[in-house]
Amino acid sequence: MTTRRTRALALGASLAVPLTAIAACGSDDEATDTGTASLSVGIIGVAADAGLWAAEDLGFFEDEGLEVTLHQAGAGASAIAPAVQSGDLDIGSGGLDVVITGTSRGFDFVALGHDGAPISHATNLPGDEHGDFGVLSMDESLTEPGDLGGTTIAVSTLLSINTIMVSAWLEEAGIDPDTVEFVEVPFPSMEQAMADGQVDAAFTIEPLLTQALDGGAHVIGYPIADTYPGRAHAGYFATRANVDAHPDELAAFTRATVRGNEYVMDDPDYYRELLAEHTDIPAETIAAMRLPALSTPSEQDIMEILADLTYRYGVIPEPFEGDPSELLHFAEG
Repeated sequence: MTTRRTRALALGASLAVPLTAIAACGSDDEATDTGTASLSVGIIGVAADAGLWAAEDLGFFEDEGLEVTLHQAGAGASAIAPAVQSGDLDIGSGGLDVVITGTSRGFDFVALGHDGAPISHATNLPGDEHGDFGVLSMDESLTEPGDLGGTTIAVSTLLSINTIMVSAWLEEAGIDPDTVEFVEVPFPSMEQAMADGQVDAAFTIEPLLTQALDGGAHVIGYPIADTYPGRAHAGYFATRANVDAHPDELAAFTRATVRGNEYVMDDPDYYRELLAEHTDIPAETIAAMRLPALSTPSEQDIMEILADLTYRYGVIPEPFEGDPSELLHFAEG
């Protein structure tokens, strides 16, 4: 197991919101007066939520007999997970490392699956077109992963999907991740942290990636897409108790969400319209940014990969017990 040098950098406000903001929002999957089933879903409020917004906007949830309420709950799955475990939310979204780490700490999470893989909340496709998670720098001497030994790299959350994926990418390039210092910086503050020289590079996400490129940064690489293409590192999760008690509702959610994902992937103009409606991203950035891929993953081993990486890079203290593939639940009949 690797112990990593990490620190937090006080730049701007955290993206996370208190869980009290979403407390009492959850449903018991009970039928409403109209005969539909209610589900509460925690979202991050990023471009990858477009499949859900499409399913809501186009009536895909309604077609499945669902009344889905989307609750924007902060910076990532780690902010959403406690509310899912407590029952305040039925379903969470974000990095699927939370399923591994949560299980290792006694939670009973499962990732929701479709067609042999997780429902995508971000599928890693190689190349610039869908490289929506990238390592950037404003230092002209840093142009490839092999240049990053001994540097400081900003990440939004320490000991998370961010640090383990960047560490695996560095190791593949021959760089010992122990020589890199990860610094916790909120996504919106990363460009300024690079410009001020407080960090050498940053692992950031669209639309901030495009904005940073416009501000003088350059791409060093796309760690997740470069190292683990064809996988969905982010998806949807629920408690095993919830999916066992309400299989029909979870199957309906799966079908509607996959349908929404497929729709926006087939219609990038509509995808961008949803971002204009549901986010505060400037119009010029929406037009230029890389759209997160929401296609069904071609590779099905992401849970095994995450179980390995979370232990290898010190996120969980002991090797994961059991079969990680069993943490992928297929609710569809």
